[in-house]
Amino acid sequence: MDENTISGKIIGAAIEVHRILGAGLLESVYQQCLVRELELQGILVISEVPISADYKGLTFDVVYRTDLLVEDKEWKLNNLYKWRSDLVRIRSF
Repeated sequence: MDENTISGKIIGAAIEVHRILGAGLLESVYQQCLVRELELQGILVISEVPISADYKGLTFDVVYRTDLLVEDKEWKLNNLYKWRSDLVRIRSF
């Protein structure tokens, strides 16, 4: 699935979640519902994936956790961080 198709499906799922739940809930509630909505559409999604980093031979086990991993692409709920096929390591800053 290409990036534009994935983006469209995520946006559509987010709109559906917001349409049903409305505003005012915790981000964690919306995240769990968005994961469920994407799963119902048959989209591969994993939540809170730990990301590590290397800096000149120094390895940091968990630099942050990505909000969602959708079809092997990394997504932040508020903004797209960067596309990564291989999320095992971020090799440069």
